[in-house]
Amino acid sequence: MTIEFDINTKRLEEKTDRLLDIPKQMERAVSGAMNTALERKGKAAAWREVKDEFNVRKLDILGKDHVDVFKASPGRLDARMVIHGASNISLGHFLRPKNGPKRRPKVGPTVLVKRSAGRKPVKGAFVKVNPGGAVVFKREGTARLPIAKMFTSAPIRHLEKDDVQDRIYRDIEEGFFQEFERYADHLMSKAGL
Repeated sequence: MTIEFDINTKRLEEKTDRLLDIPKQMERAVSGAMNTALERKGKAAAWREVKDEFNVRKLDILGKDHVDVFKASPGRLDARMVIHGASNISLGHFLRPKNGPKRRPKVGPTVLVKRSAGRKPVKGAFVKVNPGGAVVFKREGTARLPIAKMFTSAPIRHLEKDDVQDRIYRDIEEGFFQEFERYADHLMSKAGL
């Protein structure tokens, strides 16, 4: 999933007309506003959309493995935030209780992925508690081995919905206009305009 936004609006005309007298300053203001809007508003909006629906940590959504931000520069006015839809989050992050069950459950450990769905048992799974956190495994065959670590990509897939992307885009766009006005006012005051 890629969230991109372009600059095509009449709201910028007044500020840009005044900035055209200052060489290269308009491009700096636009690229700086784009980058700030993506970093602050875009990531915050994506996190807000996911945390309301899912029981997930912020790092699991906005970590380096899941989100890439490609920044704009004065020569290239194109900024993008790419959320990787194929990213998986370990099921061990959703365990209840966090360190796993005290005794071996008959059905499987319970996880809380989606807040509205409640706890769900994972049939045939078992928990291995490591110093870095608990991990949920499932046997692949009837024998003891092989085993496979269990993952979910539900929180990331939630961000691929059209209505969620529209809300994130609106937040980024509004953040861009606020930041551009701030950058433009700062540059004009530096130039004495």
